[in-house]
Amino acid sequence: MFNLLKKDVLTISKDRSELLILLVMPFVLISILGFALGGLMNNTSQLEAIPFAVVEMENNEEEKTEIVDQLASTGLDEATIDAIVSGVDVNQAINQMLIELENEALLNVEYMNAEAAAAALVEEEVRGVLTIPAALTSQIVRKQVTDQAITQALTLRVHDETTIQADVLKQIFKRFVSEYNLMLSIQNVRGESVVIPDQTEYGATVSVETTTPVSAFQYYTIGMAMMFSLYVASSLSSNAFKEKKTDVLMRMMLAGEKPMRYLLSKAISGYVLVFLQLLILVLLSTVLFDSFPNQSVSFWLTMTWMTLVYAVVIGALTALLTSLTLMMSRDSVSGIFSGLVVTLFAFLGGSFTQVEQISPFIRTLGNWTPNGAMMTVYLQQIQGYGLDVSAPLLIRILIMSVVIFVLAVVSFPKRRLS
Repeated sequence: MFNLLKKDVLTISKDRSELLILLVMPFVLISILGFALGGLMNNTSQLEAIPFAVVEMENNEEEKTEIVDQLASTGLDEATIDAIVSGVDVNQAINQMLIELENEALLNVEYMNAEAAAAALVEEEVRGVLTIPAALTSQIVRKQVTDQAITQALTLRVHDETTIQADVLKQIFKRFVSEYNLMLSIQNVRGESVVIPDQTEYGATVSVETTTPVSAFQYYTIGMAMMFSLYVASSLSSNAFKEKKTDVLMRMMLAGEKPMRYLLSKAISGYVLVFLQLLILVLLSTVLFDSFPNQSVSFWLTMTWMTLVYAVVIGALTALLTSLTLMMSRDSVSGIFSGLVVTLFAFLGGSFTQVEQISPFIRTLGNWTPNGAMMTVYLQQIQGYGLDVSAPLLIRILIMSVVIFVLAVVSFPKRRLS
């Protein structure tokens, strides 16, 4: 058994084309994808602040005074009137929002008159102009008290409707108007005075990090390792076909080698080679790109024994491909697997991109592939989840291994070995 294992390891290690596929290509892809997509996955890439103009039309103080007098006639005290009038101040709410967006470097806001803003929009000095009409706040107050219709409205103009900046601006103010109207409606129904909260509270979302984020280099180290580990199975099964065609396999059988021992040796060779492959890729990525910095010994021990579990299913897959290959008169099984099945499994498993962002169904389907299930397990450990979360997928992988190996034994051609 040891001699058969040694033969397979030496055959792969001396074949430059195999080393290129199993080690060089995944490492090159890790480098390219890690550098190219690192900013996107880590949320470090930033959009340039959008130049934006605001036009505040002059408020009609007489109309505001009229509204205050109208509220006073209803018996409201001065403090309540001030709270209502200031609470629905559209200018104040918009200015608070714009200050927050400027602090986030999303907008670069400049206040202009109508003529200057129109000229700046034409000259592309700004990408959008928001016009706040006069007496809008007064009309909102009247609407709250007398249910009279509002005839004024915020106006947003953009330079080019087809640009990303235009979409961003439209979404910002669409959400503002929607939430502002909702807040007014709720408080009107409850009969409370409307008070606009600080921007730190209005529309804010507080995110609490419960897991460690996965960097681009971590993601693609695991993704490429899972994808190219599948090539180990096709490489060993292709070598088995060569041994059959050159009568090496027949001579081994005549020398007393048992067919099942030969099949088991292929499974063990796949187990050993994929473990070494993943070990080398992870170590290179860690040393050269600092992909897994400051990890504890327990983390590495957990990753190691999980790799040993994954190697079992690759070994079983190697045995199955070997059995199917030896049944054929041509080496078509290995070619189909490496050319089609590996690509499909890599896509479903998420080696190229985070498929859950495309479709949760694809993610679920990918977790029924050996590489996809194991990639999920690795990422869960990187994010800091406990083994209890990953246990169902690990059990699934072991069950896959048993089923695949049983199929390999059943389909092994015990008589047609030449």
